[in-house]
Amino acid sequence: MDLLAKMNREQHKTIVIIIHNPEIAEKCSRTVEISDGKIISA
Repeated sequence: MDLLAKMNREQHKTIVIIIHNPEIAEKCSRTVEISDGKIISA
């Protein structure tokens, strides 16, 4: 996770990850929740 955050900061890269762990999601600057193929929060 630290490496991805560093790439995002230093290289201005967009990182998309799919996770099911809320503790990791807390470290992200933006999250989008999807349920049954539909966005339920952004």
